[in-house]
Amino acid sequence: MVEEEYQIVEARAAGADAVTLPAALLSPEQLRNLISITQRNRMTEVVLVRSAEEVLAALPYQPRVFALSNRDPHDFSINLETTLRLRELIPPDVVVISSGGIRTPQDLAYVVRAGIDAVMVGQALLTAPDTAQAIEELFKLTPAS
Repeated sequence: MVEEEYQIVEARAAGADAVTLPAALLSPEQLRNLISITQRNRMTEVVLVRSAEEVLAALPYQPRVFALSNRDPHDFSINLETTLRLRELIPPDVVVISSGGIRTPQDLAYVVRAGIDAVMVGQALLTAPDTAQAIEELFKLTPAS
């Protein structure tokens, strides 16, 4: 996660194509500035949001990608409804990622039906005894899913 301009420049120099900008940690002015710097460096900004307020604060700066965090930062609980609620606020031409709490094929199907373009899966893979098998199981969607 990026909070300072130099981190964007360093990420680009290291070969990164995208950076995550945590809306909760940035003022509106910082967010605007970091989105602009990211785009000037020909990178993709992924604005990480957890609330409607954060989405609405970021929209005027026209980010190309939003990551919708399903994890509560206070108690670390997961609520996939967050993705559904926040997706409705974002224009359809903006890429939307659901982040956190995707553990089962049913979870994946649930957020995909909400119009999500991608998912970030972390803990489910990191804690799996067999990562390849966990990935295979996660993507076993049936037409009824």
